[in-house]
Amino acid sequence: MSNDARAVVNDVVAVVAETALDIESDLATTRTMTGDENPSGDGQLEADVSADEQLARTLTSVGAVERYLSEERGVPVESTGSYTVAVDPLDGSKNLLSGNCVGIIVGIYDGSFPLCGHDLIGVTTVTFGSITLQTTAVDGMVSQRTLSRTGHDILETSVELPDEPTVCGIGGKPETRTTAVDEYVEIISTDLKCRYGGAMVADVNQVLAFGGVYGYPTVDEYPDGKLRGLVEVAPMAYIVEAAGGLSTVGGRSALAVSFEGPHERVPVLMGNDTLVKQAPDTL
Repeated sequence: MSNDARAVVNDVVAVVAETALDIESDLATTRTMTGDENPSGDGQLEADVSADEQLARTLTSVGAVERYLSEERGVPVESTGSYTVAVDPLDGSKNLLSGNCVGIIVGIYDGSFPLCGHDLIGVTTVTFGSITLQTTAVDGMVSQRTLSRTGHDILETSVELPDEPTVCGIGGKPETRTTAVDEYVEIISTDLKCRYGGAMVADVNQVLAFGGVYGYPTVDEYPDGKLRGLVEVAPMAYIVEAAGGLSTVGGRSALAVSFEGPHERVPVLMGNDTLVKQAPDTL
């Protein structure tokens, strides 16, 4: 990686850490639905809009960032520079209604459309839960640290998937998934604990901590998949693969899929290689 690329990753990671704490402080008072939908067709909470506005402002202040793409916007925010950030400003935001985990996903891409996971130079996420945890992948390494107003602490500087997987989180109701996927889930879940929380960033963190597999295949309501490829799937797959795992959208890595915008959806599984290799070719 060039020095310029490394510098922009470092700058984005630092900006996301500080902005995340501001976003976190607003969550308790922004849990109301706005009555509007984002361009992907999902209902928006005030928290979605607020987090998006804050991240758009702070990330476009990073001099090397040329374009801010967001799940919450139809039109990118253009700036000056040569890098694109693709952002889910508040992943799993409806979990705020029940007090469960939510988070931020930021992928840093070198280039412009079409973009794929192989264009990523780094990814950073923040999970708001019992602790505020930032996970960053760059140069094939994954690190984690807690964030707080009193200082940020390094928890682990080389996060790798455990060899013995223990958790499984697969989205979608069984009756709405394909027969092949249901058979796959039935086979792997006999030895795994089922844990699915509804925020991708937190569910993937469980896979990083305990080993296992996470995914959201095609379902009747989402025949192309539910998760957004550019802002959710590729960045999280980048982290999992940097931690020693695999991802698949059905026969190929999620990092190999090209996207023309932040709202294209794709089915995916990711986690320990032994589990992902068992997945059907069609998700």
